[in-house]
Amino acid sequence: MKRFSFFSPSAEPALSGQAAIDAGLEAIGKGDYAAAFQSLLPEAERGHKICQGLIGKMCEEGNGTARNYVGAARWHQRAAAQGYAAAQVALGVLYQKAKA
Repeated sequence: MKRFSFFSPSAEPALSGQAAIDAGLEAIGKGDYAAAFQSLLPEAERGHKICQGLIGKMCEEGNGTARNYVGAARWHQRAAAQGYAAAQVALGVLYQKAKA
C-alpha cells in the first residue's frame, strides 16, 4: 500500500531545537536573514526567549521579513516577559521612538 505524504521524498526535514537555533545563528552570520527568520521562528513560537528577541529585532529592522514595528514589539514583549534583558531594552527603545 502506498502512503500519502504532503512532503516530497527529497525534501529535507525541518530542523528543530538547538539545530534550528544553530542554523539560524549561522544564517545571521552570513547575512542570510530570510533563512535565519525561517529557522528561528518555530523556536520563538515555542517560547525560546532569545529566538523571540532575534525575531523581534528582524521584524524591527526588516531583515528576513517585512518591517513591522507592532510585530517587533510583540516579540520583544514575549522575550522581555521571560526576563530577557536585551528584549526589555529593545522594547523600551521601540516605545521611546514611538514605533510601536
